Amino acid sequence: MDVDGDGIHIGFGVSEDLDDVLRTYQNPVFICDSTTRAMAEPFLEEELKDCLVIELSPEDLAVNDACVERVLSQLEVCDLGQSSVPVDLLIAIGSGVIHDLTRFGAKEYGIPFASVPTKPDEEDMCQRQTTEAVPEIIPRWVFADAQILCAEGANRSERLDMFTHALEACGLKQELFREKLEERDF
Repeated sequence: MDVDGDGIHIGFGVSEDLDDVLRTYQNPVFICDSTTRAMAEPFLEEELKDCLVIELSPEDLAVNDACVERVLSQLEVCDLGQSSVPVDLLIAIGSGVIHDLTRFGAKEYGIPFASVPTKPDEEDMCQRQTTEAVPEIIPRWVFADAQILCAEGANRSERLDMFTHALEACGLKQELFREKLEERDF
C-alpha cells in the first residue's frame, strides 16, 4: 500500500506493514502518550509488546525543554540499560507534539523514525517553547491507518480531512500526498 514509493502507507490496515520495518531493526523504541497508545494498541498490540515504549503523560505534554529532556533521558535508559544493542529506530504514535519530541530523539541519536499518526488534538496547537528549534526531520515511513485515524462512520470528505491533518502533523507537505490521497477509494 505504498502510495508513492517514499514509505507513505495510507489506507485501512496499513499499520500491519510496520512489522516489516521493525524486523529490519534490532532495538526500536515507540514514543507515545497514554491516549495515543490506547488509540493504536488494538492495531499494534504485538509490536508494542515486543518493543520498548516511552509512554508520556498527556496532561503535561508539550514541545518544551522539560518534555524534550524527559524523552531524551528515557531514550538514554532504553539505549544503555535495556539492551546491549543501541536504539536504532524511533516510532512516533501520535500527532504533532509526539512527532516533534520524536524528532529531537532522532536527531540526538542520528537514527530514522517512523510515524503512526493519530487524530490531532488540542495539544497540537500549543506553542513550541524550546531553546533549540524543532529538528526538520521527516519520518522515513508513515503508516496512516484509517482504523486509527478515522471515526467509525466518517464519510470520505471527513476521512480525507483527517488524513491531511495527520500527515501534515507528521511534517509532510501536502504536495507529497494530497493527490495520491484523493485517488484512493476508502
